[in-house]
Amino acid sequence: MLCAMPQRLNEGIVKFRLLIILLLIATGTSSMLPGGNHHSHFNILMRYGLGYNELDTFDSTFSTEGDRNQAFIIPMILSDKELTRIENRLREIRFFEYPDTLLTGDKHHLICVQPAPSYYFRVQSDSQIKTVFYDQGRGDPRDPRAIALRDLVDYILKIIGSRKEYKALPRRSGPWQ
Repeated sequence: MLCAMPQRLNEGIVKFRLLIILLLIATGTSSMLPGGNHHSHFNILMRYGLGYNELDTFDSTFSTEGDRNQAFIIPMILSDKELTRIENRLREIRFFEYPDTLLTGDKHHLICVQPAPSYYFRVQSDSQIKTVFYDQGRGDPRDPRAIALRDLVDYILKIIGSRKEYKALPRRSGPWQ
């Protein structure tokens, strides 16, 4: 199951996205609007972690859950260089050949650890769209595909973490920082 969000948090995210769109229209910054993506041949939606975290280059946003179910959604436009590097990494690991749900190991050797992060990807490259779901808590973590996917996530998280927009977000407290 994908990371479930409380209804109140989901409603807050929708309202906040609408507010961002209205502000962008009012300020004439239409290139940041959904559908106005500057890198239209390649986009990625990546949900990751134990809570709700999402990078969405289709809509040029980054969303995360703060303390007490607070939702933070900020504009985040990755550069062409960053997107090209991510696209190259996806090609290197042969992402478009992955199954829709990555299950590693066999039915006799499944490992189940909870809580564990899960990952959901929706990637558009030219006219091809591929979705992959991977629950790190199920299966064999030594599987080469699982290792490659986790390395990809780490690479993308370094890009996100280096962005000033991300650094300006309030830090979470507690064990799930």
